[in-house]
Amino acid sequence: MLKLAFVFGLIILLLSRRWNLGYVLLLGSALLGLLFGLPAPEILEQGLIAALDLKTLRLVAAVLLISTLGELLREVASMQQMVSSLQELVTDRRVVLAIIPAFIGLLPMPGGAMLSAPMIQEIGTELKLSPERKTYLNYWFRHVWEYIFPLYPALVLAEGVLGIPLSRLVLTQAPLTLSAIVAGALVGLRQIGGPGEARTAVGGAGRWHSLQVMALSIW
Repeated sequence: MLKLAFVFGLIILLLSRRWNLGYVLLLGSALLGLLFGLPAPEILEQGLIAALDLKTLRLVAAVLLISTLGELLREVASMQQMVSSLQELVTDRRVVLAIIPAFIGLLPMPGGAMLSAPMIQEIGTELKLSPERKTYLNYWFRHVWEYIFPLYPALVLAEGVLGIPLSRLVLTQAPLTLSAIVAGALVGLRQIGGPGEARTAVGGAGRWHSLQVMALSIW
């Protein structure tokens, strides 16, 4: 137990000093093996076997493809047009405040919060929300899908490590997503003004194009 605590403490210390996460985890794994009596050659051998394992290669490929998908959608999906279409279709701005980050959360990508933040900022300013409330809404509703959406790397990792079918994992964790949505609505959307004026941001063709992109992205 002390050995594990030492390694975890070292990992936290190095990460707090902004060391590269990959290097820190690699160092921690090697140190853990040495502390538990594994010879260095065996640690290296097991590391190579794990790195070349088919499950590992599939996991790496899945994560890379997910990241690539997110970046492509970020570049070509005309997010601002989607939001304008959404505000035209849904007049209750409380619902829009939840839908925008939740939709962006369906596109796993680095810096996704920065993509939805300006949209939340615009609507939140109209509703005179505090910066803390806007940050909370953006963060919370972006992450409600992490328990069930198969494009999240963590879910793919759990499937590979635990050997549990993805469908079973999703069904088991579905109540967590429902609970997160309800909790976010109760805590974050209370005492916020309701329906506002409908916006005519884009025409019918533009709205249809935006909805097509939304549906294709989620699919």
